[in-house]
Amino acid sequence: MRSALTVLQTKWPEVFGHNSFEQMFKQAELDVLGVRVGASENYYYGAEVAFHENGLLYKDNLSVVTKKLIRTAMILNLVFGVHKGDVMFIAPKIHNRDIEPLNSRVAEIQELMDNFGFEFVFHLYGNDAFAEHVLSPLLECMSDVSDTSELFLRSLQLCELGKKYIQENPSGKEPTNISIIKRPSTGARQTYDRITKEHINKVAYVFSEYEHTALYPHLNQTIAFETASRVLGCPRGTLQNIRDAFDGHNNSPRLGWWQKNLADDLQHVKDKFDKRTRAENIAEAKEILGIE
Repeated sequence: MRSALTVLQTKWPEVFGHNSFEQMFKQAELDVLGVRVGASENYYYGAEVAFHENGLLYKDNLSVVTKKLIRTAMILNLVFGVHKGDVMFIAPKIHNRDIEPLNSRVAEIQELMDNFGFEFVFHLYGNDAFAEHVLSPLLECMSDVSDTSELFLRSLQLCELGKKYIQENPSGKEPTNISIIKRPSTGARQTYDRITKEHINKVAYVFSEYEHTALYPHLNQTIAFETASRVLGCPRGTLQNIRDAFDGHNNSPRLGWWQKNLADDLQHVKDKFDKRTRAENIAEAKEILGIE
């Protein structure tokens, strides 16, 4: 790697400046590291990502991207001891004036590294290439991802729910298959609060005893909670906390709050639902949520 870096430094001195290879390596960082585990060997992916809303805005876009690509290959080689892998620079928006120089530079880096016996494959993913190779594959697998700690995917999933609502309800009127609970007048508030709380408790029981898939088979747990709580008119955390309270006393794989006795209103729902069949309980919860 050192001999390759020496040639690259001679060819593009503006990229490396006065930094030694050791300094360059100590300052190195990598935005994304991927590993495909194989039977005989692993394959590595290294990516640098730049999201500049108005296009790349480095002081010298060509030099910075060059440095990032070379440094990524250096990390893969010196840290992981590999001579092949995918090296990527990813940016959703790159100005047209920069595309051709950057593509030419990537091709030059590829040729030089090939000449030194490395098998790294260098990529520039920007604009249409970003949409084709990065965004589209991510959208295709979105429905299969249930880990909604990933905020980007979670926001996309919520957008999909909103888009579906608009498509099914272009007039702006409430869809007939969704029950929206409206705030009543002040005089009816006490009855409303009692009914709403009971509805929440019943849905929470079903989430606990039969899991969220009994009501929303095509949604992950987080989206199911958000959908149900929106219909019920309560915070998602409220519905989830009540589910957790039931967990300690139902046939749930979660421990829940097993150390706490159920509140009287929750015990009332449990006593009633425990005497009925699964189908009857799910049917009532679906009626509450307006699920056909």
